[in-house]
Amino acid sequence: MVGWSTLAAVTALVILAPRPGVDNSIHALLDTGAPEARAYQAFLERFGTDDVVLIRAEGPDQTAVLEVARAAQDALLAGDPPAVTQVISPFTAFPDLTTSLLDPEVRDLVDPGAVTRTLSGPLSKDLPLLRLDPSGAAAAVVLGFGRQAEIEVRRALVARLEALRGEARAKQVTLRMAGPPLLNLALDQAGRDVERTALPLLAVVTVLLLLLTTRSVRVTVALLVPVGLGVAASDALLALAGRSTNVMVNVAKPLLLVLLMAAGVHIAVRFFHHRRHGLGPADAAWAAAHEKARPTTMAMLTTLIGFGSLALSQVSPIRTFGLVTAAGLVLGLPLVLFGLPALLAAVARGAPPPEGHVVDAVAERLVQVGLRHPRTAIAAGLLAIVAGAVAFPTLGTEPHAIRYFSPQHPLRADHDALEAAGLGLSTVELVLTATAPWALTPAAMGPVEALRSAAAEAPGVRAALALPLLLEEASHQIRGQDTLPDAAFAAEVLAARPNEARLLLSDDHRSLRLSLLIETLDARALDALDARLRAAAQADLPKGITVSVTGSYPLLLRAQRSLLDTLKASLITTLLLMEVVLVGFLGGLKVALVALLPNVVPVALNFALMAVLGIPVDLGTSMTAAVALGIAVDDTLHVAVAFGQGPPATLAARCGRAVVLSSVVIGLGFLALTTSGFGPTRSFGLLAGFAMLTALWGDLVMLPPLLRWLARGKA
Repeated sequence: MVGWSTLAAVTALVILAPRPGVDNSIHALLDTGAPEARAYQAFLERFGTDDVVLIRAEGPDQTAVLEVARAAQDALLAGDPPAVTQVISPFTAFPDLTTSLLDPEVRDLVDPGAVTRTLSGPLSKDLPLLRLDPSGAAAAVVLGFGRQAEIEVRRALVARLEALRGEARAKQVTLRMAGPPLLNLALDQAGRDVERTALPLLAVVTVLLLLLTTRSVRVTVALLVPVGLGVAASDALLALAGRSTNVMVNVAKPLLLVLLMAAGVHIAVRFFHHRRHGLGPADAAWAAAHEKARPTTMAMLTTLIGFGSLALSQVSPIRTFGLVTAAGLVLGLPLVLFGLPALLAAVARGAPPPEGHVVDAVAERLVQVGLRHPRTAIAAGLLAIVAGAVAFPTLGTEPHAIRYFSPQHPLRADHDALEAAGLGLSTVELVLTATAPWALTPAAMGPVEALRSAAAEAPGVRAALALPLLLEEASHQIRGQDTLPDAAFAAEVLAARPNEARLLLSDDHRSLRLSLLIETLDARALDALDARLRAAAQADLPKGITVSVTGSYPLLLRAQRSLLDTLKASLITTLLLMEVVLVGFLGGLKVALVALLPNVVPVALNFALMAVLGIPVDLGTSMTAAVALGIAVDDTLHVAVAFGQGPPATLAARCGRAVVLSSVVIGLGFLALTTSGFGPTRSFGLLAGFAMLTALWGDLVMLPPLLRWLARGKA
């Protein structure tokens, strides 16, 4: 009754709960409680978002290039609501020139000297909005400053731009585009790929392995039903909590699948054992559940601790991932302990598979290797731990989410090509705030222009946009002077260009925005830029002006850097809490320490593998230490219980099949994630799969001689 009630309750939850929303925007990664995030929020309130879409059209025909660039500008500003609210382009900076060049009646009459003068102003020196070659070739850049758009708005924007890409190709114009809104949509697609490709592939691999080992379709189905409900329930819990899913939270589904499957395999193996010894299906199912209830519960608890420790992360997706997975385990435990036995009792009525099995032979061989060569087995484990400790300090982080995608990905290819062309695709924002409204005079704007010029010369900065630059450009276009205009002329310029005014000057005229378009910088280079900007601000600006260095890119890079802190914190927390659980379960500190030692081996080897393969710490790999510990300890508990029930020589017969089978199923299931085209998911699958196979070695080769040594010490 309890088993069927559990299955029914979770089924109702899955059916009735809404589906969670999807949010892979950059802003979803930021912890709004941090001081830096509060400064960024203040920036958003003054100026809108710093999400910039950069589009570059290039081709042998300048008319075709300008037509495509103008169509790109129209595509950015289209939509209701639009994804982009302001643009800076050749058409806003040089309206008279671009109008003439696009007019077939006058384009041939345009004076080349006038073109040169127009394109030699202050803005063109800093930002190559328009390049015209004497041969007729041209390149045009359009910058779109957007808003925090919903996924449907981003999707509509990309659809318009992709349609335009095809039209541009027909005109022999190369159209490249990059920016956070486009990256966010690519992350949305990567998250869907986990659900549509990686998760089904993992399920197929798992089913095939179960069929191969259980030799029973009914038992395989009985295993899949509670496991599938547990995975689906994680989505329901997420929706009920009012949280959105994202590319990292989606990894919780395949993870829960293999975790719950591993627990179910231990019960199914003991079910077969009792059936071979004469018990009926119902008695065998509940005997197996009763026998495995304590180690399975404790294993789930230690795994839950591993994932719960990720709640300490400052990165929102990792924090949500840990909480969702932990909640899924809490809900999945009764499904495995009560729902699975009920299903086995109802459907698994055929003859059990024979006693002899290749998995048994593998388990027995592994245990014998450890017991016959205890010093070698223990020394190898300790050497692996030392190798991991040496490798850990060498691990680095990935500076930009675009590199989560392969170089062949269209968005990554566009990003790399645009950056190679000298364009900055990320932004660092300086907000200069005065106690009173800024006066639009050279005396007031001069220090800001000095700061802007100094920032433009900093390493890694490709362009620096600020109000003085646009005022100088207006003076160049109208008066032929590359100097800051007087207050009256500046006021006329701002009145004629209200969009640019709103982009760079707050509504109360107290805050000015200095937007730096930068190349992809790592954390150390960004720190150096930050220090240089603050020093320049102190030198150039008058007293009473406060300076805030902010922007989504610096915050994201700091979030990326905090992944190392996440890795350390989750690892230490998991080890400590897991040790407490093991002490309570095994009845002593010494035996708990011995049982924990083999579980450190897969974590250490993962660090070594990351160092050898150059795998960075990212949203996926930062979770593998806690994941490896949380999962590997499951089999450790079963081995420790079996060890206390008889001589070591019979250890393999009591739990070896389940340990090998669950490790192989989990390991190969995780390795199925390596088919993903998304870097963090692929690396997570590789490292987690590798950890499961090395954990198998630790549990069956290293742990038995440690337990025997401990038992002899007590004797």
